[in-house]
Amino acid sequence: EKFYLYNELSLTTEYYYPLQNAIIEFYTEYYKTNSINEKMNKLENKYIDAYHVIFKEGNLNGEWCINDVNAVSKIAANAVNGIVTFTHEQNINERIKLMNKFSQIFLNGLSK
Repeated sequence: EKFYLYNELSLTTEYYYPLQNAIIEFYTEYYKTNSINEKMNKLENKYIDAYHVIFKEGNLNGEWCINDVNAVSKIAANAVNGIVTFTHEQNINERIKLMNKFSQIFLNGLSK
């Protein structure tokens, strides 16, 4: 049930697509000036923070515990790192398709 609540909440927040937003930012001019490790650290922290906001909003009525927040946020951040690394040399259209597909798989997985 808590994952159902997560999906409902994510649909109503600007953080519904933190994966896409993080990867888009990864490819901006700002990030091009940093090393790969610096990029990954900033991207991971930003993604974890985005999911923490969702869980915090969902926790107003005590639906979540901090272990849920940390576990799911870290898994999500690792997934972002993997996708960015895997698609770094790929065509931008392929990246977009992969991001969209992953987002749906990730959100669907949370609802089970």
